[in-house]
Amino acid sequence: MKSSINLMSLQNRRRECIRARLRQWCTVLATLSTLLGTVMAERYWAFGTKVHQQLSLEAKYEPLANLKKANKSLAKQINAIRNEEQFVLALSDREPAVTLLGVLGTAVTASENRVFLQKIELNNVVEDHAQASRRSVLELAGIANSGPAVQQFTETLQQALSFGKVEVTSTKEYRLKQQLLQDFSLQCNF
Repeated sequence: MKSSINLMSLQNRRRECIRARLRQWCTVLATLSTLLGTVMAERYWAFGTKVHQQLSLEAKYEPLANLKKANKSLAKQINAIRNEEQFVLALSDREPAVTLLGVLGTAVTASENRVFLQKIELNNVVEDHAQASRRSVLELAGIANSGPAVQQFTETLQQALSFGKVEVTSTKEYRLKQQLLQDFSLQCNF
């Protein structure tokens, strides 16, 4: 039986033992790093494949998304056209719409562009349910550069719509860029 004698000092033996353990741990860490690198590369490749599939599907269905957006905008336009149509039909119940709009345009022109209309709304009101009598109420709202301009506009409308009654329902002064303006609303009953 052979036996070996270690002639290394205790300090050198400890260093050699530490170096052996370090080599073992480096081998384990290198193996784990290689394994984790391989797994990460595979996961990254799978992720890239999924992203590519998603982009190709989005490109495939992009025309449908564009059609959906166009459909929404067309639906809004159709709704606006229907509202305008209802407005014109409501105006034509009492008098021809062109005449009423022409009267309003003439009254604005007569005010020498000191009055601007922002809202024109025509409502039919049932006064007596038993007799089913109806009257039309035209509500106007706008901006004028002075109180006399509103008064002149009201008088011009009263003369043009002689069969109805025109009255100012509210006026309010406010400043816009160092200029005093009148916010007004009128009601015409006929």
